[in-house]
Amino acid sequence: MSTEIFFLRHALSQVNYQLPTDQWELTKLGLEQAEKLSVLFTKNQFSEIYTSPYKRCIQTITPYCQRAKLSYVKVEDLRERTVTPYYTESYHEIFLRSWKERDYSIPHAESANQALDRVKSTLLNLAKKHQNQRILISSHGQLLGLLLNNLEPRFGFYDQKKIRNPDLKVFKISGSSISLIEYDPELRQKLSYISFKNQ
Repeated sequence: MSTEIFFLRHALSQVNYQLPTDQWELTKLGLEQAEKLSVLFTKNQFSEIYTSPYKRCIQTITPYCQRAKLSYVKVEDLRERTVTPYYTESYHEIFLRSWKERDYSIPHAESANQALDRVKSTLLNLAKKHQNQRILISSHGQLLGLLLNNLEPRFGFYDQKKIRNPDLKVFKISGSSISLIEYDPELRQKLSYISFKNQ
């Protein structure tokens, strides 16, 4: 038995250091992307929809949920990784070091290994609940990057920085095994038309 998890990175959001990061909202373009995403998936495509509690992730899937008349479930452990608990000009250096030294973190933050263990455990637990089903997750780029690196070590720091808003990867979970699988080429092409390519 296996589970397919459609792991969606949220649409384009506005960085706003005047707000807690979980309250950052989608930009105007991001809201438009969310509306366009809502027609890419069919009404009965997923048995359940899960999301990070962060506002930008909820905003990303809300148009689809409304169109399909579906609800979502917030999961705390789908939250973004905390690289720094506050704004600092050293963010890039801290972020890069944490990719090289996977157990490194500054106080009150989360190491790469801690975040990877968290998201893997979450996916495995959700897969147990949805065997032989397909579910949709709305979450974050850093978690997606760590998952991709775990499956393919050549996927590095600068590859992670190029993950798009929104972006989609599909994982197949069988028992405790997680693998990356290809999905519908037409869906992938349509998604590429609306995604913002990060530099």
